[in-house]
Amino acid sequence: MIDLASKVKSLVGEKVELTYAANWDEYYHTEGGWYHLDKLWVSPDISFIGINAYFPLTDNLLQKEITYKIIRKGWEGGEYFDYFKDTKGAKHPLAPEWAIKNIEYWWKNYHINPDVKYTDWKPKMKRIAFTELGFPSIDGCTKPLYI
Repeated sequence: MIDLASKVKSLVGEKVELTYAANWDEYYHTEGGWYHLDKLWVSPDISFIGINAYFPLTDNLLQKEITYKIIRKGWEGGEYFDYFKDTKGAKHPLAPEWAIKNIEYWWKNYHINPDVKYTDWKPKMKRIAFTELGFPSIDGCTKPLYI
């Protein structure tokens, strides 16, 4: 993707901003902790971090139980921010570096791979834009869709 970004940038020119729109569950690191997109994010051809933000915002609530306040609170808390659920539904706390929804932590910190080597990412080095933001128009749409 780095080579593709370079080729596209050479075609569209320096005045055009270019990004990769990463899905909400891929922008940060893999399940194993490798910051697999950092080489792309630090590329001079990538202007900003693009995230398709379809984060789960509520627990398994009935549609009639979901309020604006609960959804808003779900942006900075809840599943994939404070905790994750195992296959039996039990909640387990998440450290900030593992919290998919904790974009601010990801953005403000150095990234260290499991081999204890820092990536080339520097805190706050590029701005973040939500390239997509929303949820599907189905009942219970603010619950986790997959993963």
